[in-house]
Amino acid sequence: MKKILSLSALGLMAVCSAPLIASAQAAAQDPNAPAQLLVITREEMKPGRGAAHIANEVGWAEMMSKAQWPTGWLGATSLTGPSEAWFFTGFASLAEFDKDRVAQDAAPALSDTAKFQAIDGDLVNRTSTLIATYRPLLSYEPDISLAKMRYFSVDTVVVKPGHGAAFAAQWRDIIEAHSKAKLDEHWAVYEVTSGGQAGTYMFFYAFDSLATLDASGAKHAASAYRDAMGEAGRAANTRMNQDAIEWQQNRLFAFSPKMSHLSKAWTDVDPDFWMPRPAPVAVVKKR
Repeated sequence: MKKILSLSALGLMAVCSAPLIASAQAAAQDPNAPAQLLVITREEMKPGRGAAHIANEVGWAEMMSKAQWPTGWLGATSLTGPSEAWFFTGFASLAEFDKDRVAQDAAPALSDTAKFQAIDGDLVNRTSTLIATYRPLLSYEPDISLAKMRYFSVDTVVVKPGHGAAFAAQWRDIIEAHSKAKLDEHWAVYEVTSGGQAGTYMFFYAFDSLATLDASGAKHAASAYRDAMGEAGRAANTRMNQDAIEWQQNRLFAFSPKMSHLSKAWTDVDPDFWMPRPAPVAVVKKR
């Protein structure tokens, strides 16, 4: 599949510790701000072909780097659920997205794209692309340095038709309770606007360690948050989950430096992780 992801800096989203994807335009103002438009490409790998798939993605990224292409992507692999690779980018608009797509099609330096696409065809069962729009009113302190993060989880929520307003109103109450309790959490929310079921929202939670998830339950059970939410608020949450939610799923992912094509500003934050040096080759002396 073709990587059509543009990114000079990234800023995904988090409900537990970080945002993910910021466009070049947004980066000029805040390098950690979520992009207005998020493009997500998902590849479901065939059993036993994970290593070969990573190798192909590394070659794809190297082609882009050699061409000094200003577009890029942030790759991740699933730790739970189906064996998948996800690729992220942010754009300011659909026009920006289309401009980059057309430019890649016409670039001689990217002529090997067809080769990598063909190889991918033998390694993946299915490829899909989503376009999602940032929903700032449902997000909570999303401006964090994603380059310092290592993992993220994503809650995908499908809201029943006619319940969108109630869903949004209740999440604004949840945000208010987080603010009152001064919870150290961060999230950004995107609504899928193309490529997926209507009423689909994606909550991304990025973190530097899986230990963050161990502490999450205690934060919400503590008196500060319980008092801020109140009995009425908890009852309203229960009603929303029962009445407004059609389907919900949580997935856990690890960022993959090998499968990413990132800017120098991004990799310089932690070069040991994002640009690891190859292991030294042992020299065997002849007898």
